[in-house]
Amino acid sequence: MDKNSISINHLGEYYTAPNGRKRTIEKIAKQKYQGNHPFWYTLSKNRIKKALKLNLDTSFISKSIEEVLKKKAPKEWHRKNNLGNIEILQRFLKMRFYKNLKEMGYTVVSTDKKSIEINGLSVDIKPDIVFFTEENGRKYFGAIVLRYNKSRAFKQINGQLVAEGIKLFLEKEIVEDDDLILPDFCLSVDIFSETVVSAAKTTSAHRKIVYDLCKDIRDKLAS
Repeated sequence: MDKNSISINHLGEYYTAPNGRKRTIEKIAKQKYQGNHPFWYTLSKNRIKKALKLNLDTSFISKSIEEVLKKKAPKEWHRKNNLGNIEILQRFLKMRFYKNLKEMGYTVVSTDKKSIEINGLSVDIKPDIVFFTEENGRKYFGAIVLRYNKSRAFKQINGQLVAEGIKLFLEKEIVEDDDLILPDFCLSVDIFSETVVSAAKTTSAHRKIVYDLCKDIRDKLAS
Protein backbone atom coordinates (compact mmCIF):
# COMPACT_ATOMS: atom_id res chain seq x y z
CA MET A 1 0.00 0.00 0.00
CA ASP A 2 1.63 3.20 -1.19
CA LYS A 3 -0.68 5.74 0.36
CA ASN A 4 0.05 6.72 3.93
CA SER A 5 -2.80 6.05 6.33
CA ILE A 6 -3.38 6.21 10.06
CA SER A 7 -5.92 4.40 12.20
CA ILE A 8 -8.44 6.52 14.08
CA ASN A 9 -7.21 5.05 17.38
CA HIS A 10 -3.63 6.07 16.57
CA LEU A 11 -4.86 9.51 15.54
CA GLY A 12 -6.63 9.93 18.88
CA GLU A 13 -3.57 8.70 20.77
CA TYR A 14 -1.19 10.94 18.80
CA TYR A 15 -2.66 14.11 20.31
CA THR A 16 -1.26 13.47 23.78
CA ALA A 17 1.55 11.01 22.94
CA PRO A 18 5.18 11.77 23.88
CA ASN A 19 7.49 12.48 20.97
CA GLY A 20 8.95 8.98 20.85
CA ARG A 21 5.51 7.41 20.58
CA LYS A 22 4.52 9.97 17.95
CA ARG A 23 7.48 8.90 15.82
CA THR A 24 6.41 5.25 16.15
CA ILE A 25 2.86 6.12 15.06
CA GLU A 26 4.30 8.01 12.07
CA LYS A 27 6.33 4.92 11.09
CA ILE A 28 3.22 2.77 11.32
CA ALA A 29 1.38 5.26 9.11
CA LYS A 30 4.20 4.95 6.57
CA GLN A 31 3.85 1.15 6.67
CA LYS A 32 7.47 0.89 7.82
CA TYR A 33 6.94 -0.54 11.26
CA GLN A 34 6.27 -4.11 12.32
CA GLY A 35 4.49 -3.87 15.65
CA ASN A 36 3.06 -6.53 17.92
CA HIS A 37 2.17 -9.99 16.73
CA PRO A 38 -0.81 -9.57 14.36
CA PHE A 39 -2.74 -12.37 16.04
CA TRP A 40 -2.86 -10.89 19.54
CA TYR A 41 -6.32 -11.29 21.08
CA THR A 42 -7.94 -12.46 17.83
CA LEU A 43 -10.39 -14.77 19.58
CA SER A 44 -11.77 -12.17 21.97
CA LYS A 45 -11.94 -9.47 19.30
CA ASN A 46 -13.93 -11.75 17.02
CA ARG A 47 -16.27 -12.82 19.82
CA ILE A 48 -17.02 -9.23 20.84
CA LYS A 49 -17.61 -8.19 17.24
CA LYS A 50 -19.98 -11.15 16.88
CA ALA A 51 -21.85 -10.09 20.03
CA LEU A 52 -22.30 -6.58 18.64
CA LYS A 53 -23.61 -7.89 15.34
CA LEU A 54 -26.04 -10.23 17.11
CA ASN A 55 -27.72 -7.32 18.87
CA LEU A 56 -25.57 -7.87 21.93
CA ASP A 57 -26.43 -11.46 22.60
CA THR A 58 -23.52 -12.09 24.95
CA SER A 59 -24.56 -15.59 25.99
CA PHE A 60 -21.61 -17.15 24.19
CA ILE A 61 -19.02 -14.82 25.74
CA SER A 62 -18.90 -16.82 28.98
CA LYS A 63 -18.58 -19.99 26.94
CA SER A 64 -15.68 -18.38 25.08
CA ILE A 65 -13.92 -17.71 28.39
CA GLU A 66 -14.31 -21.39 29.30
CA GLU A 67 -13.00 -22.31 25.84
CA VAL A 68 -9.85 -20.22 26.31
CA LEU A 69 -9.26 -21.64 29.78
CA LYS A 70 -9.06 -25.09 28.22
CA LYS A 71 -6.71 -24.04 25.40
CA LYS A 72 -3.18 -25.39 25.55
CA ALA A 73 -0.30 -22.92 25.55
CA PRO A 74 2.75 -24.56 23.91
CA LYS A 75 4.69 -21.29 24.00
CA GLU A 76 4.89 -18.31 26.33
CA TRP A 77 3.25 -16.13 23.67
CA HIS A 78 0.24 -18.45 23.62
CA ARG A 79 -0.05 -18.32 27.41
CA LYS A 80 0.01 -14.50 27.45
CA ASN A 81 -2.41 -14.33 24.54
CA ASN A 82 -4.83 -16.68 26.30
CA LEU A 83 -4.69 -14.61 29.47
CA GLY A 84 -5.27 -11.43 27.44
CA ASN A 85 -8.28 -12.96 25.67
CA ILE A 86 -9.82 -13.93 29.01
CA GLU A 87 -9.23 -10.47 30.48
CA ILE A 88 -10.75 -8.74 27.45
CA LEU A 89 -13.89 -10.87 27.50
CA GLN A 90 -14.32 -10.40 31.24
CA ARG A 91 -13.85 -6.64 30.98
CA PHE A 92 -16.35 -6.45 28.12
CA LEU A 93 -18.98 -8.21 30.21
CA LYS A 94 -18.31 -5.89 33.15
CA MET A 95 -18.53 -2.65 31.18
CA ARG A 96 -22.21 -2.90 30.35
CA PHE A 97 -21.83 0.13 28.07
CA TYR A 98 -24.24 -1.50 25.69
CA LYS A 99 -27.24 -1.58 28.06
CA ASN A 100 -29.00 1.44 26.50
CA LEU A 101 -28.05 0.31 23.03
CA LYS A 102 -29.52 -3.13 23.60
CA GLU A 103 -32.72 -1.73 25.08
CA MET A 104 -33.10 0.67 22.17
CA GLY A 105 -32.67 -2.07 19.58
CA TYR A 106 -30.79 -1.55 16.34
CA THR A 107 -30.17 -2.81 12.84
CA VAL A 108 -26.62 -3.61 11.75
CA VAL A 109 -25.39 -1.87 8.59
CA SER A 110 -23.20 -3.89 6.27
CA THR A 111 -20.63 -1.68 4.57
CA ASP A 112 -17.30 -2.10 2.81
CA LYS A 113 -16.36 1.48 3.59
CA LYS A 114 -13.61 1.64 6.18
CA SER A 115 -11.77 4.94 5.81
CA ILE A 116 -12.14 8.63 5.04
CA GLU A 117 -9.79 11.37 3.94
CA ILE A 118 -9.30 14.27 6.34
CA ASN A 119 -7.11 17.17 5.30
CA GLY A 120 -5.30 15.02 2.75
CA LEU A 121 -4.62 12.14 5.15
CA SER A 122 -6.30 8.75 4.84
CA VAL A 123 -7.79 7.82 8.22
CA ASP A 124 -8.82 4.21 8.79
CA ILE A 125 -11.96 4.24 10.92
CA LYS A 126 -12.81 0.54 10.48
CA PRO A 127 -15.78 0.59 12.85
CA ASP A 128 -16.46 -2.66 14.65
CA ILE A 129 -20.12 -2.05 13.98
CA VAL A 130 -22.25 0.50 12.12
CA PHE A 131 -25.94 0.50 13.01
CA PHE A 132 -29.15 2.47 12.97
CA THR A 133 -32.40 2.69 14.87
CA GLU A 134 -35.59 3.93 13.26
CA GLU A 135 -38.25 6.24 14.61
CA ASN A 136 -41.13 7.94 12.77
CA GLY A 137 -39.68 6.85 9.44
CA ARG A 138 -36.24 8.37 10.07
CA LYS A 139 -33.02 6.48 10.58
CA TYR A 140 -30.60 7.42 13.35
CA PHE A 141 -27.06 6.13 12.89
CA GLY A 142 -24.23 5.28 15.22
CA ALA A 143 -20.98 3.30 15.16
CA ILE A 144 -18.49 1.83 17.60
CA VAL A 145 -14.71 1.58 17.45
CA LEU A 146 -13.09 -0.72 20.00
CA ARG A 147 -9.52 -0.34 21.25
CA TYR A 148 -7.33 -3.03 22.78
CA ASN A 149 -4.17 -1.55 24.26
CA LYS A 150 -3.12 -2.67 27.70
CA SER A 151 -0.16 -0.37 28.20
CA ARG A 152 -1.48 2.96 26.91
CA ALA A 153 -4.88 3.83 28.36
CA PHE A 154 -6.78 6.60 26.60
CA LYS A 155 -7.36 9.91 28.30
CA GLN A 156 -10.79 11.47 27.89
CA ILE A 157 -9.61 13.73 25.07
CA ASN A 158 -8.18 10.78 23.11
CA GLY A 159 -11.56 9.06 23.14
CA GLN A 160 -13.33 12.29 22.24
CA LEU A 161 -11.18 12.68 19.12
CA VAL A 162 -11.85 9.09 18.07
CA ALA A 163 -15.59 9.60 18.59
CA GLU A 164 -15.43 12.76 16.47
CA GLY A 165 -13.70 10.77 13.74
CA ILE A 166 -16.48 8.18 13.89
CA LYS A 167 -19.07 10.93 13.47
CA LEU A 168 -17.17 12.31 10.48
CA PHE A 169 -17.08 8.83 8.93
CA LEU A 170 -20.84 8.49 9.26
CA GLU A 171 -21.37 11.95 7.76
CA LYS A 172 -19.09 11.31 4.80
CA GLU A 173 -19.80 7.67 4.00
CA ILE A 174 -23.00 6.36 5.56
CA VAL A 175 -25.88 8.77 6.17
CA GLU A 176 -28.06 9.95 3.32
CA ASP A 177 -30.92 12.38 2.76
CA ASP A 178 -32.92 12.72 5.97
CA ASP A 179 -30.82 10.29 7.99
CA LEU A 180 -29.46 11.58 11.28
CA ILE A 181 -26.48 10.72 13.47
CA LEU A 182 -26.76 9.86 17.15
CA PRO A 183 -23.66 11.43 18.75
CA ASP A 184 -24.36 9.48 21.96
CA PHE A 185 -23.78 6.30 19.98
CA CYS A 186 -20.64 7.35 18.15
CA LEU A 187 -18.57 5.45 20.68
CA SER A 188 -14.88 5.07 21.36
CA VAL A 189 -14.57 2.04 23.66
CA ASP A 190 -11.21 1.40 25.35
CA ILE A 191 -11.55 -2.17 26.60
CA PHE A 192 -8.60 -2.45 28.98
CA SER A 193 -9.33 0.85 30.73
CA GLU A 194 -13.08 0.13 30.60
CA THR A 195 -13.89 3.61 29.33
CA VAL A 196 -16.55 4.66 26.85
CA VAL A 197 -16.59 8.10 25.23
CA SER A 198 -19.24 9.47 22.89
CA ALA A 199 -19.06 12.28 20.36
CA ALA A 200 -20.09 15.83 21.15
CA LYS A 201 -23.66 16.63 20.16
CA THR A 202 -22.56 19.58 18.01
CA THR A 203 -19.61 20.14 15.72
CA SER A 204 -17.09 21.08 18.32
CA ALA A 205 -13.52 22.06 19.05
CA HIS A 206 -12.73 18.35 18.76
CA ARG A 207 -13.33 18.50 15.03
CA LYS A 208 -10.84 21.33 14.62
CA ILE A 209 -8.27 19.30 16.57
CA VAL A 210 -8.89 16.29 14.31
CA TYR A 211 -8.41 18.38 11.15
CA ASP A 212 -5.31 20.09 12.53
CA LEU A 213 -3.81 16.76 13.62
CA CYS A 214 -4.37 15.25 10.19
CA LYS A 215 -2.65 18.20 8.51
CA ASP A 216 0.26 17.99 10.93
CA ILE A 217 0.72 14.25 10.45
CA ARG A 218 0.26 14.51 6.67
CA ASP A 219 3.01 17.13 6.47
CA LYS A 220 5.36 15.07 8.67
CA LEU A 221 4.82 11.95 6.58
CA ALA A 222 5.56 13.91 3.43
CA SER A 223 8.84 15.33 4.75
